[in-house]
Amino acid sequence: TAGVSLARQPVRFSSDGKSLITFQQAAGAPAELVHWSVPDLQPRGSTTLPESAQRIVVPTLSPDGRWFAAGTGGGQATLWDLSAGGRVTRHQIDRPGWVMAMEFAPDSARLVASFMDSTAVHTWDLAREPVKGEFGEHKGFIGQLVYSADGRMLVSADGDKFIKLWDMVERKEVGLL
Repeated sequence: TAGVSLARQPVRFSSDGKSLITFQQAAGAPAELVHWSVPDLQPRGSTTLPESAQRIVVPTLSPDGRWFAAGTGGGQATLWDLSAGGRVTRHQIDRPGWVMAMEFAPDSARLVASFMDSTAVHTWDLAREPVKGEFGEHKGFIGQLVYSADGRMLVSADGDKFIKLWDMVERKEVGLL
């Protein structure tokens, strides 16, 4: 297990804190999510993602380990539900375009994303089937999205060189840097 390269790959603790979940993709090999025991960092199992996950850009895991979301090299945003007893269920997010950033809320109930051809923050409510919405606007594309620890605030940045602070309860801008 020593020497596994996880550079720029999502790493999350499982909700019980007893394992780490990592995303790994080596050239020519299937993409997989690997579960590692804590604290000894021994592999406990893995989930191989389907062929549609083989050209991943902007990968992210939900904090609870249920969801895996990513943009693909083909310019699509896709969401996988990993909770189906080892079976991976794929949900195509109805929004084509090159994905710039993706981030799950700390409670794993929402996913936000930005796309190169859009100036809005796109959001999916994962608690009620993936229901889509969008809000806000930058002058250019949004390159970074970060939730606050409590999930009530979101920062969006890049493209137009501004940083905006959003109230996620009201879905409105509350600050600008």
